[in-house]
Amino acid sequence: MTGDAQTNEADVQLSAPRLLEQAIRAEILQRSRECGFDLSERTLSYAFDFGNAKEGSFSVRFGRGRVDVSSNVDSNADLIVKISSANLASLVSGKAHLLGLFGQGKIGVMGDLSLVQPLARLVSTFGTPTAKAPRMTRANREVLLRKSAAQPRISEVPRRAGLAPEDFRMQFAEPGLPVIVTDVLGDWEISRWTLERLVDVFGDLNIVYRRGPEVVMETMAFRDFCQAITANTPGESNSVLYIDNERIPPELKRLLGTLPYASEHDLDHSGSWMPNSQGLFLGPAGTITRLHWDMADNFLAQLWGSKRITLLPPSDCDNVYMQFERETGNSADDIVAPHLRASVDPCAPDYERFPRFSGAKPVDCRLRAGECLYIPAGWLHRVESLSLSLSINHLLSNRLPAALSAA
Repeated sequence: MTGDAQTNEADVQLSAPRLLEQAIRAEILQRSRECGFDLSERTLSYAFDFGNAKEGSFSVRFGRGRVDVSSNVDSNADLIVKISSANLASLVSGKAHLLGLFGQGKIGVMGDLSLVQPLARLVSTFGTPTAKAPRMTRANREVLLRKSAAQPRISEVPRRAGLAPEDFRMQFAEPGLPVIVTDVLGDWEISRWTLERLVDVFGDLNIVYRRGPEVVMETMAFRDFCQAITANTPGESNSVLYIDNERIPPELKRLLGTLPYASEHDLDHSGSWMPNSQGLFLGPAGTITRLHWDMADNFLAQLWGSKRITLLPPSDCDNVYMQFERETGNSADDIVAPHLRASVDPCAPDYERFPRFSGAKPVDCRLRAGECLYIPAGWLHRVESLSLSLSINHLLSNRLPAALSAA
């Protein structure tokens, strides 16, 4: 390494705490919604402890249109993050990911662990040019809703084998219709791995998982997580433990294959406006992802087990009582929330609370091992594991939905 390179690296390391502070100060309110922070009724606080770094630690409290930064470690912060300045330099330069360092034990956290994932999403966007990937606006979303309302309803999700990319584009992507493709995951090496082999290779990795139907995040070693979800302790249910749309470790990505319907650019999430554009799902039978929509086209690849997917078109958003109140701003140019929940459970609807749901027409399908479900942007989906299940999703968030190009 040359002297200049050593100096530049030292400069980055020295300035990393200030770069983080400046980025948070400038972007945390702007990007809070897309990163998953719920600021509708609260403020949040983080404290960053850099130990003996030459530049001081700091704390930040944000919400209700304000960001307050103080040059100390607030012991009462909602989440305290302990990280060396060297590892922080890797984060702000894009060479490392917060959840990756967390899994390697290089970051210590104390407090509300549900705040780790939104912070990871925020940090992963620092330094990303906002123009690199187009973002969904309210005007874009209205076009999708009008197009959906003009289409005849489907009664089932078609299953296709040997679907050529051009046929996929014309028959499903541009019309904005879902399809299950049954024969595109054959070259994915991970589909041939067992849970035992994954534990042998990744057992010591510290993973973030969800406990219960709400998004309450906890951590444990991957080996312990797998032991918990496969245990059959009498009177005890482990079906609520779920790795839910977590970042895929680099060591695992090499086991994934390609999709004939997505370009290399589509699958490059480095400039994405949406957090967790490529995510890992692993859990036993009974784990559920509640009804929601994503504002990007999505491929859900089922590698092990099977899942029940309940789908509704975007035009049913009023019938399922979408939680639009979580969004801010009402201009046509405002960026919409990338993910938004519905209030209704379509598999157990409460018609007294949600009478409009009687006008909805949900469609159920079963996704089996080796199959891939295309979920167009705006399609509402509830996902339930019917057995021990491993899935990978790809949100094509580097481009606008295909249905918009043909609108």
